[in-house]
Amino acid sequence: MHSSLDDEDISIDCVINRTLIPKLTNVKVSNKTPSSYLNELVAKNQNIETALRSHFLSTELLSGDYDNNYDFFLHDRASLIIDAIDRNVIQQRRKLVGEAAPVLDRNLVR
Repeated sequence: MHSSLDDEDISIDCVINRTLIPKLTNVKVSNKTPSSYLNELVAKNQNIETALRSHFLSTELLSGDYDNNYDFFLHDRASLIIDAIDRNVIQQRRKLVGEAAPVLDRNLVR
């Protein structure tokens, strides 16, 4: 089935491009480049780099490196999110399963 949406429309709405910001802020920045609106926030938020990292956003957004390279931005952010999932979920699960295995084995033998 062919959709009327092109790849750009789909990638704009993909989960990797989502971050929670107030609706009014979203409207204000909708026609600006990321570096433009983020640099406006620098004056209001001295911790903008920390805020960006907490949303899995590269601080390179401030420099304008991503303004014309949306696909690279999506790939880079997806990598940051996947690394966080691996570190905080998958590796932790492996650790817990490994710690629980001897206890589970003992209970099975009984």
